[in-house]
Amino acid sequence: MADELNQSGINWILNWPAAILLLGAAVLALLYFSDRFQRVIGRLMGNMKSLSFGGVGLALNSETAPEISANFDEVITSLKKRATAHYKQQAKIHDLDYLLQQFMGDALPHKLGRTKDDVHLNARATIHVPDILFKEALYQIVDYFPGRYGSGRWFSIRMGIIGRAWRLRTSIGVGNAQHTGEELITLWGMTDEEASDTSRQKPSYLCILLRSRNSNIPYGLIFVDSESQNYFGDSEEAQKVATTLESHALVKNISEEVFQVMRAMKERAIEIAVPL
Repeated sequence: MADELNQSGINWILNWPAAILLLGAAVLALLYFSDRFQRVIGRLMGNMKSLSFGGVGLALNSETAPEISANFDEVITSLKKRATAHYKQQAKIHDLDYLLQQFMGDALPHKLGRTKDDVHLNARATIHVPDILFKEALYQIVDYFPGRYGSGRWFSIRMGIIGRAWRLRTSIGVGNAQHTGEELITLWGMTDEEASDTSRQKPSYLCILLRSRNSNIPYGLIFVDSESQNYFGDSEEAQKVATTLESHALVKNISEEVFQVMRAMKERAIEIAVPL
């Protein structure tokens, strides 16, 4: 297993240079063809007809633009597939699915004074970690439990409750969140389509930060939500639940495993300064 992981890491690293060069060149080219870019620095750039990045030269004209755009999409897709494969590998190595099940079967029911069956029937949970690919994004590294779906998705830290918890670096609990579609768009950074998604409108939720044992730095978070109002208590009580769960022994164990996951992932990281 160790040899397989080492070889996988070597293949990952060896395949990065070409992808990075093509990606950088594509980004520069896309900027060049944007109206805003032309307006802002057009005077400084003059009649520039080419760009280079890491030794890669590009002729910039209407004929090359479609090919550059297609290459950009291909590179992004390839990088996302690679990142997802390594996230899955690390999640399996560190038993994150099993640890999440333990959290939902022990730590959360005990804290709420509810049975395991009641929690499984009325709530679901997952784990998000900082993404190694997209700047200012979180990645859902495991499926929801219960449910077995949802992993492999990216979320901007500038929207939603997980984004707020991450930006504030604090755990958050809410008992009965009621937001109109307009509020979800104006206050929570969602698009009209996202605001219309009923899965984003559950009234009760917890965001529990997963912090390093030796510092206050978060390396991920557990997200829990419920369709039942005040399932975790009213907002004051839900906030206390979220905050106190940070120090629960099982949550600390999950934090340590997530820390190890991110340490391994950052060895393979390439961050793209492209917003989601």
